Amino acid sequence: RTHGLRSILLPTFFYAGQIRKVVDTGEVNVSQIMVLTELRMLCVWLGCQIGLLSGKHAHVITSAPFVANIVNVKHALHRKKFFTAGVKLVDLLENMCQMQEVPFDMRDFAEVLFTILTSLEAEAYAMAKTYKMGKLTEQDLVVAGIMLEVMQELKREIAAEPDKLKVIFKNALQTSATCNYKELLRVIRVIKRMLLATVAEATPASEEAQRVLSFFVNSLGHPHLDKPPSLDHMWSHSVLTPLYEEDVLYPLEATQLAKDLGLKKKVLTDLLSETDDNVSLMGFLKAMFPNEWVNFKERMRTMVPDIKVDELSELDFAPGGPMYEFRMELQMWASQRGQLLARTVNGMMRYEKALRVLARLEHPMPPTVTELDYQRWIDKLVSYKFEYVVTPQTYGKNKDSNDVRLRWLAESIDKLLVRYPRLKAAFLDHADTEYGPTQYSVCIKGRDPDDFSTYHDPDQSQVYEQYRVRLPVNRYSGRGVILGEGKPENQNHAVIFAHGEAVQAIDMNQDGYLCEALKMRNLLCELNPSTKGNFRLFADDDENVQVGPTTTSTELHTAIRYRQNRSVETALVGFREYIFSEAAGALGRFAAATEYAFGTISQRIMTQPARVRLHYGHPDVFNKLFVMTKGGISKATRLLHLTEDVFCGCNHTLRGGRIRYKEYINCGKGRDMGFDSINGFNFKIAGGGGEWAISRESWRMGTRLDFFRLMMFYHSAVGFYINSWMTYLAVYFNIYTLLLFAWAEATEVQADSVERVYNVQQILQLGTLALIPYAGQLMLEMGVVKTFLTLFQQIMTGSLLFYMFQQQTVASSFSADMSYGSGKYVGTGRGFNITTMEFVKVFTLYARTHLYMGFELLFVLTTLYIVRDCQNCDYGSLTWSTWLLAFTLIIAPLWFNPFTFDLQKVQKNFIAWQQWMDGDVDYTTGSNWYTWNTVQLEKIRNDNGNNTDNWMNIFFIFISTMPYFLMALAAASRIKIGINQSTWIEVLANNYLIFGMATSVIIVLTAVTVALRQHWMNWANNKAWRIYRWTLTIVIVLFFIVFLGFLQKYYYGNAFYTIMIILYANFNILVAVHRILAAMFSQVNAIRSFVDIGYYAVDLLVGYIMFILIAILAFVGVPHLLQMRLLFNDQFAQLANYGKIAKAMKEAKIGGTAPKGETVIHSRPSSAASAATQGFEVRSMVKSEHRYM
Repeated sequence: RTHGLRSILLPTFFYAGQIRKVVDTGEVNVSQIMVLTELRMLCVWLGCQIGLLSGKHAHVITSAPFVANIVNVKHALHRKKFFTAGVKLVDLLENMCQMQEVPFDMRDFAEVLFTILTSLEAEAYAMAKTYKMGKLTEQDLVVAGIMLEVMQELKREIAAEPDKLKVIFKNALQTSATCNYKELLRVIRVIKRMLLATVAEATPASEEAQRVLSFFVNSLGHPHLDKPPSLDHMWSHSVLTPLYEEDVLYPLEATQLAKDLGLKKKVLTDLLSETDDNVSLMGFLKAMFPNEWVNFKERMRTMVPDIKVDELSELDFAPGGPMYEFRMELQMWASQRGQLLARTVNGMMRYEKALRVLARLEHPMPPTVTELDYQRWIDKLVSYKFEYVVTPQTYGKNKDSNDVRLRWLAESIDKLLVRYPRLKAAFLDHADTEYGPTQYSVCIKGRDPDDFSTYHDPDQSQVYEQYRVRLPVNRYSGRGVILGEGKPENQNHAVIFAHGEAVQAIDMNQDGYLCEALKMRNLLCELNPSTKGNFRLFADDDENVQVGPTTTSTELHTAIRYRQNRSVETALVGFREYIFSEAAGALGRFAAATEYAFGTISQRIMTQPARVRLHYGHPDVFNKLFVMTKGGISKATRLLHLTEDVFCGCNHTLRGGRIRYKEYINCGKGRDMGFDSINGFNFKIAGGGGEWAISRESWRMGTRLDFFRLMMFYHSAVGFYINSWMTYLAVYFNIYTLLLFAWAEATEVQADSVERVYNVQQILQLGTLALIPYAGQLMLEMGVVKTFLTLFQQIMTGSLLFYMFQQQTVASSFSADMSYGSGKYVGTGRGFNITTMEFVKVFTLYARTHLYMGFELLFVLTTLYIVRDCQNCDYGSLTWSTWLLAFTLIIAPLWFNPFTFDLQKVQKNFIAWQQWMDGDVDYTTGSNWYTWNTVQLEKIRNDNGNNTDNWMNIFFIFISTMPYFLMALAAASRIKIGINQSTWIEVLANNYLIFGMATSVIIVLTAVTVALRQHWMNWANNKAWRIYRWTLTIVIVLFFIVFLGFLQKYYYGNAFYTIMIILYANFNILVAVHRILAAMFSQVNAIRSFVDIGYYAVDLLVGYIMFILIAILAFVGVPHLLQMRLLFNDQFAQLANYGKIAKAMKEAKIGGTAPKGETVIHSRPSSAASAATQGFEVRSMVKSEHRYM
């Protein structure tokens, strides 16, 4: 309709303030020339539409060059007058278009136009002077002369007859077939924004919007962004999102949801219910996204004009509230701030919006076609080019489930299908037929309420079945198509419903942006085959191939085969991701930093020059015709293909496919935001790395690469996990080596060299390796200052502690998988980290893998400080990083667990942990200490009997105990005690003999005590056992008193020092023997009992020390304040404080209410409650929910 104008104009943020800056400074840069060109085009078009300018005038004005600098003071004054008059003219024209009538008095128009024409005369004179300076050509001088004549002519006409403007305007607007008042008003307002909008007004308040727009504008200049084909010739593509039982849409309120569905109430994440810490999810989202909440309320006013935006809160959407019928809008807003399927669907459906925009631009509506027919044609074209399939695998089962959460998952899918009619859902359905139970792959869609071509019965279901495909079932085992890992098999059964030529694999926690969707057809062009020269689609496009009437089919076939042999098929194309979960707090930023570096600088280098980039998951786009004929998009062998993405990329690389990576397009990606979920994810990928290390694909790739590509392949694949494992082994063995030097009194000999080695090791082990690529990419994209501020923020919030702890998670998982094959899929959930994880769960997750190592390092460091043999050595410089690592492994699970340092929670957690240790089942883990310990040791003990080469595991355990035996031997060498004046028994002065005798006494005494206790307990003779126990205690105390006091004159040496050394050495021997027995004689009941008692004692000691530490920090109070403000923000900390006050007032029955906008408290039972097992179902008494071992 705006004939002569481009359909897409420059965005406001691009030109805001630029015109004013040119007027004020008098200088014009390249970007401002673009803005001035846009403004001149709009003004000329406007002048032509209102009849003020003719075609000759428009040609002259648009051909005139810009004068970059001010010529003189008079020129500067004319420019300012030009700007002021232009603003006035725009206001006058805007009033005229709003009234839709030409004013009767045109003197104001004439006066303003006269000033503008005078200023244009000044510009013509300035061009002439610029020509004399040698900055313009003769052709520019000729144009300036013509422009001067045209302006003078227009000035004479306006001065002679000002009222003639009224006749010109009326005739132009009445006879124009391409413009009217409405269209004029749109252009006038664009010109007004270009003149008056400031940078502050045009800059979006949201940092997310700024980032998206900045990346889009910058990417338009990317050298790899070529001109795309027309929409008719672009590849069709499908988006495929696998889904199991992850959250789809946040429910409004769990209690009301259960009532509506007619099911039993169950605790699940909703928007209005509050946690034990009196924080609702909506409260958290409002605190983390305040600007977006304001924007949401403004959008709601467009739907309900009568609402008061300032008073609108989430409670208005609750049942009985005035906005209850619009609750879906609130649920979508909240879900799009989390990592739910609703966010992914909303983002991916922007591909459809982008295609509609492009279709309307490339194929404008013909005058003879109605709007309805044109819309149907657009819909049909878009449906040919794009489709979206989500695969909720258990949708059919959830639809009939009696579990409120599972039923809500199915209901949420239905809501999305109705909201997005072009969306399809594929799931597995089970049915009983005359031939027995069978399985179907079913595809469903939602009915489009705007499609008037078909009749819809209001009583009919809004979701209908589109396809049903029967699948094979093993009638002996009852297994269907899900034979391997669930996620890849889910993709494999649903890919038949993705009909596009390209398939984009999208995870269920991703997002899309409209501006990036416009570049999708550019990315699809990258799937074309590549050759050493230019790629040509048809054989006759090649100058060397002459296709004519005389060309035989054999010659043409030879030419085509030659070109095919020279071409390399593109298997898939990857592109970068933006991690939007960094806005969820410090933990989100840490996880996002790692993923950001890997998704940009690391993959860029792996693609070129290394050429070893594989498929690292979503959002890569597959060439469907290539991949479906060469192994598919997912490798799905159970347990082996945990990281099915990497195996898929390796599979297509080995089959001759090329993998590309482009950076001119991106999409959103969510990462884990909770401490346990982040570590769970790292546990999963490290286990997958262990399976990758022993796979055939890894060997095949390695044997086919040159040395340099092999090194890059190692670093980008299994090398990362091996390096993490070896780094922690180095820390472990290095500190024991230092202690061995100290026992041997040899530290001073090696002090200088050891300190230099340790300084290098300390830098590497402190997590700095994870920050180096991140800092490099930040510096490339954001500059030095932004990089420094970002890194400073990360370090201050504990990123180094996080990365050190994460590295131990990776190392322990990789080591366990390589030894026992313990890798498995971990469902992390990726929820918001706003609730406290119970201490029992923290203990079960990290005790054996992290806390044990932390306390062992502290024990070794303390021993080293006591034994220190070198008075001139600086032990601080030698061991400071190991101290930091030890405290990190102990403190990190507490620091990154919100509300940990709350005194009330400390008390509840302590009681719950004691009950758990005593054998009560904890509802958060579904286990007690005994069942958890059994699961922890089942791999080491080979309880299932499926460990291959178990003798090798025992051998490596024996090797790992060597430091303990060495410490015992070295400690025994420091015994310096002997009997005075006893030449005939000088042999007793041998320190090793003394140690052997003392150890023998300890062993015999311990064995006798254990045997007597067992005997008396079997006969229930508790009295005899108590008498023996007290007698033994008195004898030992008397022995120490006599030996240290009365017998001191009969021996030389430090008796107390000797006793401590003997006890220390025996403790190391006990630890070593305990570890060996745990694996070697695991099926002997007495040995198993001994091992279990040892672990119980250590767990009890570790737990008590942890609670002492937590209680001290909670009593101080400062760590709690720092934790809330550093991990989240001040708004969330204030919200949590309000929640505490509201809870205290409620418990005190004061009758106070929560602050305005807060929700009613719905507390859930604590693990410390008397009815500890209420509200959950014990899954198993022999298999824990523990995930990290």
